[in-house]
Amino acid sequence: MFAAVIKLARRKDRKENPHAVLVPGGLPGVWITGGLGFMVVVAGILISLVSPGDSSNKLGFELKLVAGTLGSVLLGLVLYWRGARAKQTET
Repeated sequence: MFAAVIKLARRKDRKENPHAVLVPGGLPGVWITGGLGFMVVVAGILISLVSPGDSSNKLGFELKLVAGTLGSVLLGLVLYWRGARAKQTET
């Protein structure tokens, strides 16, 4: 999402589009806000990988973390494939 804001800021029609939301500060403002947002998300992901100090089963925590992540990614892929297949059958 934060990389998309940086990429979409270079579109030619963004100033003419009445529905576009412009980030204050122009292109430098987009880079600052997009970069900071990306860094906060990465820091949150890294912090979530550390098991709580009072956890007695650190391996169990890590396995649940990996299983939850894989389950979420698989659910997203299933929904994407289902939507793509439905879109193909429409055309």
